[in-house]
Parts: sequence; C-alpha cells; structure tokens
Amino acid sequence: KDLILSGLIKCMQDNDSNVRKCASYAVGNASYHSGELYHKLKPALPCLVDLLRDPVTKTRANAASACGNLGMHSPVLCSDIKKMKLVAHLLETSCHDAQAIVRVNAILALRSLCQVEEL
Repeated sequence: KDLILSGLIKCMQDNDSNVRKCASYAVGNASYHSGELYHKLKPALPCLVDLLRDPVTKTRANAASACGNLGMHSPVLCSDIKKMKLVAHLLETSCHDAQAIVRVNAILALRSLCQVEEL
C-alpha cells in the first residue's frame, strides 16, 4: 500500500496531464471508502491544493472531490487541512473557477468538510 500511495502522490506532480488527472482520481477513491489510508495520504494535501489550479478541468474537478473525501471518515488530517488552508482554497475554487463542474465539486467538498467538527 505504501508504495502504491507514494507512487500516486508522485504521479499527481507528473508533467503529463493525463497522469495527474488519473492520479487525482485514484487518490480520491483511496480516501472515499474509509479513513484507513488518511495518514498515508497526508503528503497528498499540497499536491491536491496545487491541482485545484491545474490547466485541465477534469484534474481540477478530481482534486476538489478528493479534498472533500479527506475528512469523511476520520479527523486525523484536520490539523493538516487547517495548515494547508484547504477550505479557503476550495472556497476560492468554488467561487472563481471557469468551469461549472469544478465549482460544483469544490462546493460538494466544502459541504463534506463542513460536517467535520474538528474543522
């Protein structure tokens, strides 16, 4: 698991836009079903924030969705989410992204994170 997750995180920084798009989707899936992998996904937070400004719409949408999954099952990442100002980045994205799907995914991520008491 460690090698796979570290590889995915590295792929989110790849020069190939398709690799970044798929990696952000996979990280979102890894965090969707349980909080078991949250502590291993901590290094993904800066990458996800960066991908909210990716030139590819689908990558930005995937990154926003993945961000919303990071607080669904456990508060383990809450202090890191606060340090990264993730909520502020999602709010900025939800208000100013040019594409509706990205704005919607950012709003859904905010809704998910707002349900976490520790945030």
